[in-house]
Amino acid sequence: MAVKILFLSLTLMIISCGSFKQTDTKDQSHLGTWVLIQRSGGFTGSVTNFDIKKKEQVLLLEQDKMTRLENGQQKSQQNYTIEKGRVIESSEPQDILKGDSSIPESISIQEGQLILRGQCYDCYTDVYQRIP
Repeated sequence: MAVKILFLSLTLMIISCGSFKQTDTKDQSHLGTWVLIQRSGGFTGSVTNFDIKKKEQVLLLEQDKMTRLENGQQKSQQNYTIEKGRVIESSEPQDILKGDSSIPESISIQEGQLILRGQCYDCYTDVYQRIP
């Protein structure tokens, strides 16, 4: 009887540890190659739409490295982290992308689009579409 209880306890402990590891993994849905389709905001509040086929501005998000391309030329490359924190557009903590050499941006994925919002009142909101 004691052996059965010990076996059951060990089994439950192993299952619990496995479940904890699965919920502890970071969301990686932002990883990939994204093309800019819309930019809005700034001092004037203007909206600019981009032709996805032209791939004028591309954002490559890897595990810890972010690369920006303009017209096929590398514009910048930097390390980044994503942390929870206060953002301008919400009273609830949100994911914030923090690059080595750029202003923090809230980051979210809505309806399959990546949305980056600069964390200043005259900053831009960029909307990206994933490309293969």
